[in-house]
Amino acid sequence: MRKKWLAAGLLLVAMASVTACDKKETDQTDKNAKVESSFETKDLKMDTCIMAVGDEEVSLNEYLFYVYQLKSAYDETMTTDVWGYEYREGENLGTYFKKQIVKEIAQVKIICAEAEKQGYELTEEEANEANVEAGQFMENLSSDAGEYQLSRELVANIYKEHALAKKMYDVIGGTIQTNVSDEEAKQVSVAYVEVLMKGTDRDGNEVDLSEEEKQSALEHAEDLKEKADTAEDFVEFARENSDVAEHEKKLHLDTKPAELMEAAMKMENGQVSDVIATKEGYYILYCQEAYDPEKQDQYKESILEGREKEAFRKAYETWKENYEVVVSEPLLEQIPFE
Repeated sequence: MRKKWLAAGLLLVAMASVTACDKKETDQTDKNAKVESSFETKDLKMDTCIMAVGDEEVSLNEYLFYVYQLKSAYDETMTTDVWGYEYREGENLGTYFKKQIVKEIAQVKIICAEAEKQGYELTEEEANEANVEAGQFMENLSSDAGEYQLSRELVANIYKEHALAKKMYDVIGGTIQTNVSDEEAKQVSVAYVEVLMKGTDRDGNEVDLSEEEKQSALEHAEDLKEKADTAEDFVEFARENSDVAEHEKKLHLDTKPAELMEAAMKMENGQVSDVIATKEGYYILYCQEAYDPEKQDQYKESILEGREKEAFRKAYETWKENYEVVVSEPLLEQIPFE
């Protein structure tokens, strides 16, 4: 079965102030000590701790590896002022991605700590492969990468952490039930708008509507249905109007609420559903890919990947309870992201 490494995306970050990191026996910035960096201020040096996960501290230098990778991916296709774009009220893209980097680092650190607890480590071959990939990364650094002060040792350690995290994902994935019947394999890809009645909304707020509020929610859903019928881009429409963060998914027989799959199986590509009432809320579906019996094998692989992801999510939910994550918000704000 093909394995994939997927970030868990589940961490609740505790905010607190963190002092400077202790120097390691081998300083990761020695090779670049004379390089000036626009990231440094009188309060923020390369060895300053930005966050800590359990007993492990994360320096600005390590954090900047993730900043460099993210900006390299986007700056090639977008203008640099994209980071000032307002992602949502009171938060631009730069601020949003700073927080996402914190989550990614925390997840990797927690997974690696659990791997060590459970006796998993990289083989010599796996470690060598990570070292080779780190070397290739260093050889391809852009001309303006000097200010990030990325050393070979730092990058190799990060690559090894990610390799170990992926290994743990595969370990958990190996515990799933691999039998998928033809009936279970039925699948429909949809985009959707949800008017939430009970659950957690896109901002993390708990919602539990009264009977009177549910009637207003239905009226709102019916209004959105009329607009959805003429929307040029349903996915964008869903992103702007849904009460929940997720707005695309693959539906199958195990999907909850069950009413969604029942409705989706009757739909054709490009069709918009009527308002679908469930206990959780009102849904409007857009059929991106209708069920196709000739794609059974693809559907089965997708279901297995979903089971892997869910098994890992549950494992990670348990693991993360054992680690405190602290982040220095004042220091994080000082890191330029433009």
